[in-house]
Amino acid sequence: NRTLGAILDAALSEHELIYNWWNDPYRLLIEAPNKLNEYEIKQVTDLITSLTAEEADRLLMEYMHSRFPFGYKMKFIAERFGVIPRGKIMGPDRLENLYYSFKDTPIYKETIREAYHEKLDLPAVQEVIKCIKDGRIEVISRKVIEPSVLARHILEKYADIEELMATDATITDQIQYMQQNIESRSVNLACIDCGEWHTSVRIRELEAHPKCGNCGSGLLAMMRRHQDPEHLQSILRRWREGEELFGEDQEQLVHGRKTADMVLSYGRKAVEALMVYGVGPVTSYQVLSRMHRSDEEFYKDLLKAKIQYMKTRQYWADNKKVG
Repeated sequence: NRTLGAILDAALSEHELIYNWWNDPYRLLIEAPNKLNEYEIKQVTDLITSLTAEEADRLLMEYMHSRFPFGYKMKFIAERFGVIPRGKIMGPDRLENLYYSFKDTPIYKETIREAYHEKLDLPAVQEVIKCIKDGRIEVISRKVIEPSVLARHILEKYADIEELMATDATITDQIQYMQQNIESRSVNLACIDCGEWHTSVRIRELEAHPKCGNCGSGLLAMMRRHQDPEHLQSILRRWREGEELFGEDQEQLVHGRKTADMVLSYGRKAVEALMVYGVGPVTSYQVLSRMHRSDEEFYKDLLKAKIQYMKTRQYWADNKKVG
């Protein structure tokens, strides 16, 4: 299930259909970034049923390289290579920094190789894929009011309850997972200064203060999921030509300008904040303006903001229905 989760993480991330996931020996729980509609649910099932053995291998390697949750293993391999002293104690931050220190080196490649063979079981997942293809396993999507007996256990253990009831003992793990999750995702940025340039980049690889590759401006709007950067830039051109905008076009331009101002002021940190489920430009600005001394403080505030949203989201949903 861990291997299947990693593969689905990579596959669904390409379509912005996953925010988080957990597994146990019997189940796999996936948290979507928002409530999925019928089309998106079908998109998920189609992705699963169309998966091939070769595609699973590619997606698994993509997950391993993008997430790289193997800092502890890399430490031991680096010790074997004689690069760091044996038995050296390292905290979470230093373990994470090993990725940047040894990326694309023999130590990194050996870590990936060992993790691939020791922690994951691709052949078992490929057998499941084969069973789906020949009809021995059926993929069914179903909307239910209450979870099944089988699903209830993992929901109670890992879903919203875990974050809403986070304690000092668990909050560090929550923060680390949130940071790792966000840094592994890709973001689309579009320049609203020149209006001629956009890019898609993994957040981990994003510069501290990203700039337009065309004009050098830092006024980069952050796209929402499924938002086309070229469409935003066409809206921008129409607005500059004097056209009056209405409805969704006006809202997209306003949102783009808000996020661009944040990226200009706070750089990559603004992108990280805006990637958090339930955290929009206003809340992100409030978090960013606190001038955190460390990433841990920053992500702790983001986690609090997410928890606050989760506690009150029913209120906002009800207000939308009333409106």
